[in-house]
Amino acid sequence: PNISFTGQPLDIWYVFMLIGLTSYAGFTDMWWLPLVLVPLNAFLAWMTIRWGVANIASNGQKLPLTFEGSPWVYIGWYLLLYVSFITIIGWAWVTSAWMRWLGRNIAGTRRAVVFNGSGWGILWRTFVTVLACIFIIPIPWMIAWLSRWYVSQFALADRASVQA
Repeated sequence: PNISFTGQPLDIWYVFMLIGLTSYAGFTDMWWLPLVLVPLNAFLAWMTIRWGVANIASNGQKLPLTFEGSPWVYIGWYLLLYVSFITIIGWAWVTSAWMRWLGRNIAGTRRAVVFNGSGWGILWRTFVTVLACIFIIPIPWMIAWLSRWYVSQFALADRASVQA
């Protein structure tokens, strides 16, 4: 109950600074630079996930949660997501599978973290969000709606039933 986040941006300020710096790569004359930086961006995102999971608290007490996913596998998922955009809609199923992998790699609880969202669910909700954002004014509400849906798809399950 009363889940909260205890992390402070200054905990990993250097990661956020590097993410910001790498985002400027697209503004250079070197068209290939953003592609070369994809693995670095993936690694920085992995570091952010580890920090985020480690700073989840309940009733003001930090939970003993850790993210134990390999950085190499995370980078692989990141690259697969990039490649899946070629298929136009395949990215939604990659995202769903990636979220399940993220949940399986959260340790420190007696229960397993599972992601129940489907590729179709991700696809249509993202499509609706993009369409609504064309009108500019609903952008904050649509992003909040989509974010709440993603968070609601994570649940705790009995570890024995998940591994079976």
